[in-house]
Amino acid sequence: MPHLKQAVSTVLAQTYPRIELIIVENGSTDGTREWLDGLSDPRIRIFHQPELVPVFQNWTTAIELANGEFVKLLCADDFLKPESISRQVAALQANRNAVMAAAKRDICDDWGRTVIRGRGLDGLSEVSTQAEVAAACANAGTNVLGEPHAVMYRTTSVKTEMPWSSHYPYVVDLDMSMRVLGHGDLVAVRSSDSVFRLTSGSWSSRLMHEQASQFAAWMQELAYNSVGLDDRLLARASKRSARNQLARRVVYVGVDARSRMLNRLSRRPTGPL
Repeated sequence: MPHLKQAVSTVLAQTYPRIELIIVENGSTDGTREWLDGLSDPRIRIFHQPELVPVFQNWTTAIELANGEFVKLLCADDFLKPESISRQVAALQANRNAVMAAAKRDICDDWGRTVIRGRGLDGLSEVSTQAEVAAACANAGTNVLGEPHAVMYRTTSVKTEMPWSSHYPYVVDLDMSMRVLGHGDLVAVRSSDSVFRLTSGSWSSRLMHEQASQFAAWMQELAYNSVGLDDRLLARASKRSARNQLARRVVYVGVDARSRMLNRLSRRPTGPL
């Protein structure tokens, strides 16, 4: 609930005019359900899970409910910039062989302060194949496409690949993107069009200690499925994913410490003692 209102408002404020916002509520106990039930915008459709389900199942429900030609998944603590959907739709319409668009994104802390700007798309051309995206991820040791909010799919292509996989939680989004790229190309949008929020309590931070091993194991499986990854690239992926895990840990610790300090400062009395 702390960030949901911002996430919803940034979708409804998109410059692209034809928006369908599907919100899948999954067993919340923090006032989310009650707030959602008070929304009246005709562009919004709300679905309540009858019981708490794993994140992978929740994401699958959201995609399956989508009716539009294109679809984007947005988690409740992330948000979009106003041109996000317009730019990615335009990129996909201009590249008929593309089944995905990916844009750069900024990273902010729990308070919305930017930590990193213009992250993503390293090693990718304007249009890339599945094998080229796999090689770029291996070289970087990470998901160069970014989190789900940075990506837009052609709905027919991503629905063909449902459900989302629970096998490697850390790379669940990259795993889906690579499966979708079996149907066509990726088109890159170089502007930074969305924001990923780093919070110590987020699902991403809880998976952090597993990310290097999961990424390396997933890369091995990807190579087995013949996407052009050789032993040299696999070794580089393993080495760089371990280095990236350490770097992310440093960033998360710093952001967490800053958030605790700001929380303490916000609780201090402002008047005279």
